[in-house]
Amino acid sequence: MDTQTPVSKKMILREVGTYFFRLGCTGFGGPLATVAQMERDLSGRWISQTEFAQAFAAIKTLPGPVAFQTAIFVAHQHGKKVGVAFPAALIAAFAFLLPATLMMLMLGLSRSTWVDWVWTKSLLVGLQASALGLIAASLIPLAQNTSLNGENHKFSNIKLAKWIFGFFGFAITLFRPSLEPVVIVACGLLAMRPTQTRLFTMIVAVPTALVGISQLDIHSTLFFTCLKAGSLVFGSGLAIVPLLGGEFVDKLQWLTQSEFLEAIMFGQITPGPVMVTSTYIGARVAGISGGLTATLGIFLIPFIHMTTWFPKFWDKISQSSQWKRFSFGALSAVIGALGASAIKLLEPLFLAVLELDGISWSRPLITVLLWLLIGPSAFVLILKKKFPAWAVVLSGGFIAALAFASI
Repeated sequence: MDTQTPVSKKMILREVGTYFFRLGCTGFGGPLATVAQMERDLSGRWISQTEFAQAFAAIKTLPGPVAFQTAIFVAHQHGKKVGVAFPAALIAAFAFLLPATLMMLMLGLSRSTWVDWVWTKSLLVGLQASALGLIAASLIPLAQNTSLNGENHKFSNIKLAKWIFGFFGFAITLFRPSLEPVVIVACGLLAMRPTQTRLFTMIVAVPTALVGISQLDIHSTLFFTCLKAGSLVFGSGLAIVPLLGGEFVDKLQWLTQSEFLEAIMFGQITPGPVMVTSTYIGARVAGISGGLTATLGIFLIPFIHMTTWFPKFWDKISQSSQWKRFSFGALSAVIGALGASAIKLLEPLFLAVLELDGISWSRPLITVLLWLLIGPSAFVLILKKKFPAWAVVLSGGFIAALAFASI
């Protein structure tokens, strides 16, 4: 038996690495599509169907990228069978993120080469407009799914509470974006009763502590800002938009609003978690080391969650009324913050359309309108028609490029 154990461990680790690398290369369609693929492939094999369903229900309420955390949890549980839980989780994280990380590094490092090409400018306008439509489309299902149904809560009007928390997130992101993390945590605390539960303290203490961290140089700023964002991403990977935008665009001014929207757009059309947007930002700011630093920061806390306390307490999380209330308040604030970010990103996109070479008042009005309608069209296709986000974003870019070529 002892002679077979090392072989079994190697087989498990190889199996984990191979599967998640393949998933990282083909993981288009958003986090829910990726999780559905994992459920089809691994539920009943690596992990029981009941365990997968219950764990996923708990993971959805936690901060962090849903697909990434689900992948880490499944690999951890699979590896635990032969005593390699942590190595399996580590390999899964590396393999799953590697394809998208490499793509974002290459795009970020090569930007100076292709950004000034004439057709590229139009392509980027279309891609960015589609990405902005995607952000707007993400708000409605997030708002619809943010509720306390079935819970004994202290709010006489849940809809009113949601609007209040959302307004706080909106106002702070619009006027004082650096304080947005504070508002997310504060709204979560306001939505729950006073508690001394150790489990709650474990989850909330880290992001709360990170809010006040001061940074020294570029790499430490990248790391701690992304660490903070990865700790407070509720509901959707797009929740990093106001967090990273408030820091890198408004406060530090390392990127323009247009360049930041460009990063979000690339995060949508690459496979893997949308939070690899941080990799592109890091690469633009500080090269390869900056991209890797940002990637480590954004995914570190979610990885720690899935490999330390969560495998022991996930069943309690899924049933915890305290945590459900905190998630309700925090996610309501995130929805408002996303709305404010979408408004702030609209102006540079509109200006980019008008500044495209070849645009003038003598050009056909229908061509200009075509560019301006890409965002609303993407909104409808994603929200109403359920088209894959990556396909809609890419289509918007190609349509804009063709429209420019026709001028």
